[in-house]
Amino acid sequence: MMIRNHSNRFIPISKSLIFKRFNHIRQGDVVILRSITNPNKIWISSPLSFEGSLNIQDGPLPHSSIIGLKSRSLVKSQKDNSYIVTHASLEDYINLTPRAAQPIYTYDASTIVNLADIHLSYPELDENNNSIDSPRQYLEAGTGHGSLTLAICSKIHPANCFWGKFGIKGAILHSIDCNLSHSKRGELNVLNFKRGIYKDDVIFHLSESPSSWLQSEIAQEWKNKSHNNKEEGFLDGAFLDMPNINHHIYEISKNLKHDGTLITFVPSITQILDILKTIKENSDIKLTHLKTVQLQPNGLQEWDTRFTYIGSSGEEGMVCRPKVGGRVTGGGFIAIFKKVCT
Repeated sequence: MMIRNHSNRFIPISKSLIFKRFNHIRQGDVVILRSITNPNKIWISSPLSFEGSLNIQDGPLPHSSIIGLKSRSLVKSQKDNSYIVTHASLEDYINLTPRAAQPIYTYDASTIVNLADIHLSYPELDENNNSIDSPRQYLEAGTGHGSLTLAICSKIHPANCFWGKFGIKGAILHSIDCNLSHSKRGELNVLNFKRGIYKDDVIFHLSESPSSWLQSEIAQEWKNKSHNNKEEGFLDGAFLDMPNINHHIYEISKNLKHDGTLITFVPSITQILDILKTIKENSDIKLTHLKTVQLQPNGLQEWDTRFTYIGSSGEEGMVCRPKVGGRVTGGGFIAIFKKVCT
């Protein structure tokens, strides 16, 4: 079997190596353990290590009994009960990891990021393997649980394909929060997801607000790395999930590139109206409002579809009904803005 390397050449690679890499559970993975007899009983592990263990209802289960298994293998507890072990999906990971802040759940986070219409490819290199352009830069405020951070990173990650080989970044996300515990938890959640696949796509900053960070020395250093007109701005996009967004619209607008996208996510439509009023009253804010959309509470309806045994008759039957009593999201409103010419 052949794969294409960074130099666009084909090299041979073992099929067994690919199979083991993508199908077997390895040290550092985060996994889900699900009871066979009661599928609603779920546990999430910390990153697996040979010294660690996962505490389930039957007692501790050593990580060493999981490492090396194929995903969707069966494992036995101390009480000889069966559990199925799988790699943690992004949804399971966000829902089950410890939190310091209310997360934006995965369906909502992916919708927010998709509305930004980000499409990045690998950086163009010169003959000396140096990038001919500065990295695309994005801003997120605030970090929170890290769920929106992960969704943004999944979009910009392809632009950093040369990071490991040439030390070149094609895109970077600046994720800021005013709360230290939120910032640390978000950073840890990015670090532990899929063995840190997105850890080099984002830099976490602690700051009172996006305005104060954009006026800081570290932000100035990142502005200087941009090859664009310094009067135009250095951010390709910004995502704001925080209160009092209208207080920071001017500074965000000033630092966006021409045609850069601003996405705001708020729980109340009146907060969008405050932003629109601020833009209207300040002619120095060069933003145009494209649209406002609502995220419906519990917008995706999950159904319970499975085989089961009917207690009264002992016969096998089927369950097919909407799930109730599950996780309900609060919905919210997303507004999309674009930077216009000055």
